[in-house]
Amino acid sequence: TIAKTAPTIAAGVITLNLSLSNFFNVPLGANVTTTTVSNPAATGTVSSFILIYRADGTVRTVVWPATTTWINNGGTAPTMTGTSGKCDKFTAFTYDGGTNWYFTVDAQNFTCTA
Repeated sequence: TIAKTAPTIAAGVITLNLSLSNFFNVPLGANVTTTTVSNPAATGTVSSFILIYRADGTVRTVVWPATTTWINNGGTAPTMTGTSGKCDKFTAFTYDGGTNWYFTVDAQNFTCTA
């Protein structure tokens, strides 16, 4: 079992470290200009994680990893929820050591807690 972590956005950058967790609950209090996923398993082994962004009352933008493929949501990155107290949930996986990431939009604009 790996604990839930709450990484912070620093100067627009967020790092999701898979050696620390595979469940990230992030307060979205700033725009994200760079998303980095560190320490995925080596090629041939699947790494996956769940990411929840908690809105702060402002619609924020998120720049996803450059090699992200959206396998639902019409193949495009979602517009983030801006309503305070609401969350967006995503699941991602890679099987090539993080070269390519495959994301799904699981739920948006749902009530959540920290």
